[in-house]
Amino acid sequence: MGTSSVKHIITQLQSGDKSGFIALVDTHKNMVYGLSLKMTQSVEDAEEITQDTFVKVFQSIKSFKGQSKLSKWIYQITYFTAINHLRGRKKSSDNQLNDNTALAENNSLETVGAADQKKFIDLALKELIPQERALITLFYLDEYSMKEVAKICALTESNAKVKIHRTRTKLKTILTRVLAKEVQTLY
Repeated sequence: MGTSSVKHIITQLQSGDKSGFIALVDTHKNMVYGLSLKMTQSVEDAEEITQDTFVKVFQSIKSFKGQSKLSKWIYQITYFTAINHLRGRKKSSDNQLNDNTALAENNSLETVGAADQKKFIDLALKELIPQERALITLFYLDEYSMKEVAKICALTESNAKVKIHRTRTKLKTILTRVLAKEVQTLY
């Protein structure tokens, strides 16, 4: 969807013409669903969050001022909808790492193939809390800038940097543990 067509759809929706909403949903549904799924790790929850997000987008499109890209605005709505959904379902868990065992230094992600890397990264991401998964998804997978991640997550840029760094460190620890378990099953 080009910039002029996005502006046209926004103008239509803001003036009360609902005809462009389907195009807006079609353009952004994969992005919304993808982030929702990464945060919740549940297809059912991701589908519900996707629906809720687009209801919120529709209800609040008149307040969209165009100060950021529409996709970032929708991403931010998705992020907070997912957070609120998880709080409401009390699915937030205390995923504290219990790393009392010494881990082998040579069990790095570089030693496994691309397909296995994705599998191990997905396993490790599941151990992160939803906010951490969102930060990693936004910055590393969706390649938003630090400034954009901070805005989407309602953080200061320095706070976003700290949280991403801590989450990356936590993810490395989880990956090391997951890979150590995998190596033990081979022997």
